[in-house]
Amino acid sequence: MIKFLASLIAFALFTHLAIAQANSSFLHSIRSSEPYLSLSADNSKFTNRGVQFLGLGAGLQIEEKYALGFSYNWLNNRVITSEFNTGGKLDRIQFRYAQLLGSFQYYNHLKLSSSIELAIGAGNITRWLLPQELYGPTSRVALLEPAIRARYNILNWLSFSFMLGLRVCAVQKPFRASDINSAKIDVGLSVSPMALVQALKTT
Repeated sequence: MIKFLASLIAFALFTHLAIAQANSSFLHSIRSSEPYLSLSADNSKFTNRGVQFLGLGAGLQIEEKYALGFSYNWLNNRVITSEFNTGGKLDRIQFRYAQLLGSFQYYNHLKLSSSIELAIGAGNITRWLLPQELYGPTSRVALLEPAIRARYNILNWLSFSFMLGLRVCAVQKPFRASDINSAKIDVGLSVSPMALVQALKTT
């Protein structure tokens, strides 16, 4: 019985120390992380049309290997179709969604780096009824977007990126997943505010 209690106490103490160490490492990683801002423009397909989505994002770069962030994206094209209107009338399609994203940097040499990304998001597709531009039915959509991104550091605080990925979704009727699922190519810019402030101070 005494051995059992001693073993139980030792296990509890080891678990407590392990959790404390993990929490300490996590807090250190968060404190040493750097915020970033991003602007992106991805080219993909929506309802079999070539379209462009714009996005604004923000997040944290952790230990130069990991990143966690949030982005807001919207369809930048005027898509007009009668395909989803049972009355045969025209609709203007509005598509907006938000995402949580994470990335892991597996290559970094000089000014070039590469990472894998995974984004999970949700949003709405709204049909504006023409010609009066009346607010119409809205369909909810959930999205999963895996990608590979290459990044080139132009300056300490500014980088250019190129991304190749996929958009996979589940969506409410009358839209179909095949209307939204697509390969996507993204080009964008990323700014590190802290590095920019440091650069301005030294000028």
